Amino acid sequence: MTSEIDLSGDGGVLKNILKEGEGLETPCDGCTVSLHYTGTLVDGTKFDSSLDRNEPFEFGIGKGQVIKAFDLGVSSMRKGEKCVITCAPNYAYGVTGSPPTIPPNATLKFELEMLGWKGQDLSKNGDGGIERFIVVKSDKKKTPNDGAFVKCHIIGRFEDKIFEDRDIEFNIGEGEEFGVIDGVETALEKMCQGETSRLIIKPKYAFGSDGNEQFKVPPNSTVEYTVTLNDFEKAVESWKLDKDESLEQAKLFKEKGTNYFKQDKFKMALKFYEKSHSFLSNCDTSVDGEAKTLSLSVYLNKSLCHQKLNDLDEVRHACDEALNLDSKNIKALYRRGQAHLTLGEVEKALFDFDRVHELEPENKAAINQITICKQRIKKYHEEEKARYKNMFSRFAAVDGTKERIQALHAPDVMSNTKFGEWRAEERDHPATTFEKENPDILMCQNEFTEVLKNISNVWENRFIGSTTVKLKNLILNNSEMVQQLKTESSSGFASTWGQFNSPGINQVLNGGNRSISGGLGTNIFETMFQWNIMEFAYPTERLRSQALSSRQYIPRNIAPLGIAATHNRVFISTPRWNDGIPASLSKIDLPAYSQSPALQPYPSWNHHSPTTNPDCSKLLSVYRLTIDECGRLFVIDSGIVNALTNLQQLCPPKIVAFDLATDQQVLLYEFPPDQVLQGSLHTNIVVDVRNGQCNRGFVYVMDVWRNGIVVYDIQQGTSWRTMHHFYNSDPFSSDYNYKGINFQWTDGVFGASLSPLNKPDEDRILYFHPMSSNYEFAVRTSVLQNQTAWTTRTALSQAFIPLGMRGQNGQSSTTAMAPTGVLFAAQIQLEGVSCWDTRKPYNLNNIQMIQRDSDLLGFVNDLKLDTDRESIWAVSNNLPTFIYGNLDYSQINFRLLRANVLQAITNTICDPQVNANLAPVI
Repeated sequence: MTSEIDLSGDGGVLKNILKEGEGLETPCDGCTVSLHYTGTLVDGTKFDSSLDRNEPFEFGIGKGQVIKAFDLGVSSMRKGEKCVITCAPNYAYGVTGSPPTIPPNATLKFELEMLGWKGQDLSKNGDGGIERFIVVKSDKKKTPNDGAFVKCHIIGRFEDKIFEDRDIEFNIGEGEEFGVIDGVETALEKMCQGETSRLIIKPKYAFGSDGNEQFKVPPNSTVEYTVTLNDFEKAVESWKLDKDESLEQAKLFKEKGTNYFKQDKFKMALKFYEKSHSFLSNCDTSVDGEAKTLSLSVYLNKSLCHQKLNDLDEVRHACDEALNLDSKNIKALYRRGQAHLTLGEVEKALFDFDRVHELEPENKAAINQITICKQRIKKYHEEEKARYKNMFSRFAAVDGTKERIQALHAPDVMSNTKFGEWRAEERDHPATTFEKENPDILMCQNEFTEVLKNISNVWENRFIGSTTVKLKNLILNNSEMVQQLKTESSSGFASTWGQFNSPGINQVLNGGNRSISGGLGTNIFETMFQWNIMEFAYPTERLRSQALSSRQYIPRNIAPLGIAATHNRVFISTPRWNDGIPASLSKIDLPAYSQSPALQPYPSWNHHSPTTNPDCSKLLSVYRLTIDECGRLFVIDSGIVNALTNLQQLCPPKIVAFDLATDQQVLLYEFPPDQVLQGSLHTNIVVDVRNGQCNRGFVYVMDVWRNGIVVYDIQQGTSWRTMHHFYNSDPFSSDYNYKGINFQWTDGVFGASLSPLNKPDEDRILYFHPMSSNYEFAVRTSVLQNQTAWTTRTALSQAFIPLGMRGQNGQSSTTAMAPTGVLFAAQIQLEGVSCWDTRKPYNLNNIQMIQRDSDLLGFVNDLKLDTDRESIWAVSNNLPTFIYGNLDYSQINFRLLRANVLQAITNTICDPQVNANLAPVI
C-alpha cells in the first residue's frame, strides 16, 4: 500500500492506492463514471456494497449526486485503479449520518475500483455525439456565446494520426466557413478561457457520411480533437440593446444571411436569419413600420431556404409566420401551398392556391396548381368510390343471411303448445320488480316462474336493485336451457357471485361468451376502426414502394398503443418497437371513409426522425398521448427504438406538445440526463392544467421500467424525478397468461389519472398503479409538485395512500377519469374494462366490470376520454401475441373502440346515484 494522499488538502479525504491504474487520464467534472465500491465504518462494519448487488455504480462527477468524498476520490482515479479513501464526517454524511446504517459524525472508508467512464455529453440533443474530457481545467467561469469571436488551437486525430493542427480565429456560428466541424464549435460554447479539452466526436457532428478525403477520414468515422480556448470576446446580446440598436443588428444579420443564400449555403443563411429574428424580438413587429417589413422579409427568406433544403414542414411554419404579419402575402401563400401539395395535403394546398388566384387573378402559376389539385382530388374520390362501391351491398347480403339462419332456428311459438301466447291469467298477474324495471319483458306464471325469480333476485341483490340487463326471451323459448337453469337454481347457483358465473347462465343472460359482471349483456363498446394489418398513407405510391423495398416500411411490425380523440380527429401512437415503422404518431380524420383507414403521420412526415442518424428535435418513438383543456396534444417520446429486438436509447426522453388549432409544435422538453436512469422507459403521460391557465401547470410522466414519475413544471421549464415504493411492481402479480401465452412482466408505475377539478383552488389527486400489481394508490398533486422536497430528499412517504385491491388477476394497464369522478380501468387479465366511483370505498363490492370480451377487449392498452368528455376510447392491440406469438393477419388484430360514458355507468355501482356498497370484501 502506498502512502496516503491528501485529496482535500485538510486531511478530510485521504487516499491509499491498492492497485495502479492505466495511463494518465482521470475523469473530470461532467463525466459519468462506472465503478464498484464497498463502504465500511472504521470498525470494519460493512453498510453498503455494489459488489453484493453485482451491479456497477454510475454517477456524474461534479453534479452533487454523491457525497463530497466520492467526487474528490473518484476524480483522482485512473482506469483499472483500486484504492481506499477515508473520509471525515464533513465529507460524508455529517452530523446527521444516514440512519439506520450510518451513525452521526461517522468517519467512513470506501474501497473503490474504477471500471471506466464516459465523457460529458455536450451534444444539444443528448445523444452522446460529443464527449468532453477536460485535460487542463480553467479557473475562469465565463463561456463564449453564439456569435462570439474566439481564438483557439485545435488538433484533430483519426486512429491516433494527426490530420490537422492549427490556430484559428472565427465567430461561433460560422465555423463551417473556416473548416471547423460542428462538434468542435458546439464544444467551444461550453469551454472556459484557458481550458483544454479532449473531444470524442461522432460522425453526425464531424464529417458525416461523406468523410474528409483531404484529411483521409473515411465516411461515418468518429474523430478526436484536442481544443484549447485561448481567448474570446462575447457577441453583443439582444437584451442589452434598445429598440433602434436591435433593429440595426437585425438588419446586419439579415444581410449576412442573404449573402450566404446567394452562395447556396442555405443552412448558414438560416442561422443568420434566426439571429435577425432574435434581435427583432425587442421591436414591435405587430404595427406597420420598418421592423414589421424586415420581419416579414426574413420569414419569406427562411421559407425559401427550407424549400431549397426540402424541409417542407419548416416551409409551412415560416409561411404561417409571414401570413400572421401579412395575410395577403402572395409568396407565403404560394410557397405554403406548394409544401401542402408535396406532403399530400391537397385540400389545404387548394385553399392556398385559390387565395392566390383571388388576390392575383392573372397568376398563371396558381391557376396551374389549382388544376393539379382538383385533378388529384377527383382521382382520389374515384379510387375511394371504386374501393367501397360494393361495401354496403355486401353488408346487406351478410345481414340478410344471418336473419334467414336465425329464422330457421327460431321456435314456432304459434304451434308450440308449451310456449304459446300468454293466457289471460298470465297477463293479469301483479307486476314483479323485474317487470317494472323491464316493461318489455313479460314474466310467465308457470313451472319456471321460481327459476326466473331466483335469477332476478340475485341480479337485484348484486346490483342494488338496478337491473342493467334484460333477461332475453330466449330463456322462455329454449326448453333445454330452461331445464339447465332449473338444475343450477336448485343447486344454489346464486349463493355467491362466483357460483352465479356458471357457463349456462352466462350464455343465456349475455347471448355470447362474456362472463356476467356489471352492465354486461349490452355491448357498451362499439368498434370504430379495426385492422388485420396497419398501413400508412404515403403521399405517392412510388414513395411507398421505395420504403417497402428498403425495409424502412414493414407493415407487419406496426401495432397501435396510445390514443387521444377530439370531435373530428383520432390520434394514435405506434412506437418503434421494431424496424420498419416510418412514424410513431398519426391521425385519422373523422368521419372516416373506411373502417380500416391508412394512418396519416402527425403533424406531418417531416416531424418524424429516421432511426438511422436520428434528429432528436423530431419525434422518434411516441408511446402515449393526451389532450389538455387548452387544446394541446401532449406526447411522451421515449427516445427508444427496437425495444423488442435490440433496444437502443437514441435520444433523450422528451415531452412534445402541439397546438391542435394550428398543428404547430409549441413545446419540446428533453429530460435532463440525471433524471433518466439506465433502463428507463417512459410510457405514460398526464397533464395537469387548470382553469384555462395554459402557461401554467404540470406534466406527470411514468417511468415503467425504473419505477419513477418525472414531474415537469410548464411555467418554469424544469423537471424533477419522484420515487416511491408504491411505484414498484408486485412480484406476485408479474405472471401473465393471455390466449395460451405465459409471460412475466415486472412493469412498475403505469396507469394514472387525475381527479376532476371541482373548485378553482382545489388540490387534485393522482390515482395510479403499477401494471404488475392488483393495488390502486393515490397521492395529492401538491406533493408531486413540491420540487424542493424531492430534490432535498425530504421524507414524503406518508403522503402516498394505498386505496385497495382489484382482486386476483386485477392487473391493469391504463385508466381514464370521467368528469363525474368515475375511474375506468383496462383490466387486461380479465379481458375487459371496469369502473369505480372515486367517492366510494375502493373494494371489490364497488368495482364493476362494464364489459368483458376476449376478442373485442382482449388486451386493452390505453383508455382516454375525448375532449368533449362524453366518450371513452380504447385501444385493443393483442400485444402479447404481437410480441411473443404470431398474429394471424387474416383476422382482426387491432381495434379502436368507443363507448358513451353515461351509458357505461348508468344503473351500475359506479353510477353516482347508486349508494356505495360498504360490505366487507370476502
